[in-house]
Amino acid sequence: MAAGDAEYSALASAMDEHAPACRDVPYFVADPHLIDNDLKADLRSLCHGCPLFDLCDAYARRARPKAGFWAGRYYINATKESS
Repeated sequence: MAAGDAEYSALASAMDEHAPACRDVPYFVADPHLIDNDLKADLRSLCHGCPLFDLCDAYARRARPKAGFWAGRYYINATKESS
């Protein structure tokens, strides 16, 4: 079992009941270098209001995704960008 598998399973299961706030928002998978700080703040705000935030955060912290915006933070090449 890979790091984050259990957390992802819990997140995926919860998505059967609740739609993530990031659904259909392309900026969550956009190159973070193309996203300005105001938009990053908007994305974080969406995350913090999401019913799946805690599960998303648990997955991201455990799995360290190679890319994407997870629970209010961009992950790039398995490192977390704080801004």
